[in-house]
Amino acid sequence: MRRHVALVIVIAMLGAGCAQPEAQVIGKWKVDPASLSTGNAQQDAITKQFAQNMSVEFKSDKTFSMTMMVAFGGTYTLTGHTVTMTPTKAAGVDMPKQESATNKPLICTLSDDGKTLTIGESGKSLKLVKAS
Repeated sequence: MRRHVALVIVIAMLGAGCAQPEAQVIGKWKVDPASLSTGNAQQDAITKQFAQNMSVEFKSDKTFSMTMMVAFGGTYTLTGHTVTMTPTKAAGVDMPKQESATNKPLICTLSDDGKTLTIGESGKSLKLVKAS
């Protein structure tokens, strides 16, 4: 009997740890201020203040909303642990269809444990953490 209980517990723990990336990405994410640290106390304080007002929310209907200085919205796709965000609106207004610097897709990487989302490439990246 003890073996059966132990087996059930192990299976439950494995199942919880193997959550689908789709389920892991849905929800609200906040900027991790530590990921923006430059070592310059004055600049880091300004950046931290700016980062407090940034968030991204992924919805189950494959749309997202991002709040920075301006609110952006759009669609996203998820392939494995890669999230591709395509902005379609800025400040509630449809963005032009032609590709420009403001509406190029953002490529993000979801960590294996689903706790962090990194936007951009190494060295020029922004790390997000799931808001509680």
